[in-house]
Amino acid sequence: MPSRKNTGRRRKSIVRRLLMLPLILVIAFLGWNDLRPILNDETVPTYESYTVSRGDVKTSRSFSATLGVRTSETHSNSRQVTSIRKVFVKANQDVKEGDKLLQLETGEVYKAGIDGTVNEIRFDEGDWIWPNVSLIQICDLTNLQVSLTVDEYDITSVSVGEKCTVTIVPLGLTFETEIDHVDRVSSATGTVAYYSVEAALTVPDHVLPGMTASVSIPSEEALDVVTLEMTALSFDEDKKPYVLVKNGEAYEKRMLETGLSDGMKVQIVSGLSEGDVVYRQTGEEKAVEAISLVEIYKRFAGETVVVNDRTQSGRGGRDSRQDGMTPPEGAEVPEGMTPPEGMQSPGEEAQAPSERPERSGEREQPTGGSGNEKAD
Repeated sequence: MPSRKNTGRRRKSIVRRLLMLPLILVIAFLGWNDLRPILNDETVPTYESYTVSRGDVKTSRSFSATLGVRTSETHSNSRQVTSIRKVFVKANQDVKEGDKLLQLETGEVYKAGIDGTVNEIRFDEGDWIWPNVSLIQICDLTNLQVSLTVDEYDITSVSVGEKCTVTIVPLGLTFETEIDHVDRVSSATGTVAYYSVEAALTVPDHVLPGMTASVSIPSEEALDVVTLEMTALSFDEDKKPYVLVKNGEAYEKRMLETGLSDGMKVQIVSGLSEGDVVYRQTGEEKAVEAISLVEIYKRFAGETVVVNDRTQSGRGGRDSRQDGMTPPEGAEVPEGMTPPEGMQSPGEEAQAPSERPERSGEREQPTGGSGNEKAD
């Protein structure tokens, strides 16, 4: 015949199961939205977030250009046939205005008229030269000029003194300068007229004439405005921009009014404020990849972290249970069972240290003789 204690336990177990049933139903209902896409092999959308910030938006026009020598001089023999008596410089040598370059047998001496670099010497000492033959060339390779052509549609917006940015394409170097000459007479004939535009540029030694360049001339700018990355925008069927904002678990469309754009970011005139977070749908992925059963379990049941405390355990250590530990209040030791070693039954006093059983590995030597004696 079952005891009252067992009957009470069974009743408590039944009550607990009945109380758990509504909780299980609620969890199943809430988890259905996550489980349904997996069971039906559906896909779920993926999103990327962007933060609205504040900054400057500037636009510019870009033109192809080349580097050229701005200042140079070439010395030629303008008299009778003669020979070169003395050469005072070498190719690629830097010279100052007034330095001697070479001397002819006639006694005539050629001197540098500018500061620059000896770019070319065509004859050596003792060579005969004819009249009107070029002898030596000096170029200023530090102060160059950038030359570009602007078509008739853009030339009216380019003016002397306008700031521009020059990029040396093969070297990736960028310099700031300004337009110092605009030719108002077309340099080319055809269906479209082109005009020459120049800008002075001071460069280091490794930037050479003839290298290709690009010139960027600012056109419009919006300073200290609300901005957003262009990739965050989406467009409806009327080509009007919008973004997605999160409302709870849903994503809502919000229309925007935009202003100036430089191709990377755009000015937000209305619809968003600095610090807002917006979203754009980037694609879709299978639900089984987006949501795992483990994540669903963690969402409802939470995570349990088990810490295995092995303090004082291990080789040569004592058991982690404290001496004299008693069972929890209300717990009973079944009849015929003894509590684990070191645990006292309720109402029992803990053994004094001297009365505790000796630990394993500690053996008491027999009385009345040494440990080396053998029994008869």
